[in-house]
Amino acid sequence: MTEDGTDLILTDSDGNTVTIALADIAAATDTNTTNATFAVVGTDLVITDSDGGTVSVPVADIAALTDTNTTNTSLTEDGTDLILTDSDGNTVTIALADIAAATDTNTTNATFAVVGTDLVITDSDGNTVSVPVADIAALTDTNTTNTSLTEDGTDLILTDSDGNTVTIALADIAAATDTNTTNATFAVVGTDLVITDSDGGTVSVPLANIDTNTTNSRLEINGSNLELEDSDGTILSVSLAALAAATDTNTTNATFAVVGTDLVITRQRRGYGERTCGGHRGLGGHEHHEHLFDRGRHGPYIDGQ
Repeated sequence: MTEDGTDLILTDSDGNTVTIALADIAAATDTNTTNATFAVVGTDLVITDSDGGTVSVPVADIAALTDTNTTNTSLTEDGTDLILTDSDGNTVTIALADIAAATDTNTTNATFAVVGTDLVITDSDGNTVSVPVADIAALTDTNTTNTSLTEDGTDLILTDSDGNTVTIALADIAAATDTNTTNATFAVVGTDLVITDSDGGTVSVPLANIDTNTTNSRLEINGSNLELEDSDGTILSVSLAALAAATDTNTTNATFAVVGTDLVITRQRRGYGERTCGGHRGLGGHEHHEHLFDRGRHGPYIDGQ
C-alpha cells in the first residue's frame, strides 16, 4: 500500500491496483478528534477517540486474515522510506515525509509507567495512551532473551538468544540525541528511580519494575570490547573504541570523599592547578613548579575547574 502524492494505491500479488484520491480521504476525515486508546476489550479490538467515539473489530476476524507463516524481521529506513521486512522478504514501506507530516512535534513523552494493569504513556500536554499489560505479555516471545548490545561503527545491534538481530543506524541515534543537556541527578524519589537533566527534565521508573533476580558477576575486557555479564550468563558488550570516543580526557578526578551522606567525586580540568614558572632551567636542569592555590594573587580557585 503506497501513495504517490495524489492517490492511495493498493497493489495485489498479481500487480493489480486499486486507487483512491488522497483528497477524498482528507475530505472524509474528522480532524477534530484524535485516537485516545487502542485496546482489546473482550473479544474485540477497540479504538476510542478523544470524543469517546469507538470503532471495533473482532480479534478473530483479524486473526483469520493474518499470515501466521511469516514474522517481521527488520524495520529500517533508507533516508526516504520506513521499511518493514518479513521473513519471506516481503516489504511494506511508508514515506518518512508522511510520518513527519503526521507527527505532533509540540509534545514529548513525559512518563512511561505501569498504572494498575495498564502500560501508560503520558505526553507533556498530559494526554495519555494506554494498553493492558496482559495484552503485551500475550504477544511477547518469552522463549528468547537479549544476549548482546553491540555496535559495528555504523549500527547499534541488539541480538537475542536465537541469534536474531535488530539494528538502528548510529547516525539516526546521534541526530535524535539532545546534546544540550546533561544528567544532573540520579536518585530514588519515593518509590521511583528518577534521573533529572540540566534543564530540569526527568525520566523515572518504578523501583518495583527493576529486575532484582540477577546480579552483575563479571566486568572485563574481552578483545576489543568491554563485557558485563550477569548471574544468568547474559552478556552485554560495548566496543572500547566507542567508549574512548565518548570519554572526556580534559578532566581528571581530583577528590573522592564522603560528604555528609553522599559519596562525592570532584573533577579537575587539565591545565589548571599547577604551572611551570621562570621560563628557564637552572644549571642542574631542574624546573621550578608553583601550585596556583593562592587566591590572593591568582584569583579564586573554584573546586572542579
